[in-house]
Amino acid sequence: HNRPNLRTAGGAIGTPWLFPSSRPGRHIDPQAIMQRLRALGVNLLGSRNTALQQLVSEIPAPLVAEMLGYSDQVTQRHAALAGTTWANYATARNVANSQKETDW
Repeated sequence: HNRPNLRTAGGAIGTPWLFPSSRPGRHIDPQAIMQRLRALGVNLLGSRNTALQQLVSEIPAPLVAEMLGYSDQVTQRHAALAGTTWANYATARNVANSQKETDW
């Protein structure tokens, strides 16, 4: 039972890092993590783009841009690729509100 990765994923006691380094008090370099993921066949760009498209389908693109430091154009492009531009959101809200007013 060779289990060399017991120190990863928060297994090390006394460290604030999710992925602690072999050096005490340090984290694994992000480039090292990316290299390991690529070696395992994980498409990092595709994963990031998919996560961003999912996020802009749930939250308006301008808010995502502000929260994550992206340009508004980038998040709008991802929203369009995700099939939701939030342009219909305001229209749908106005229609729903006007229907509520006429239901009285």
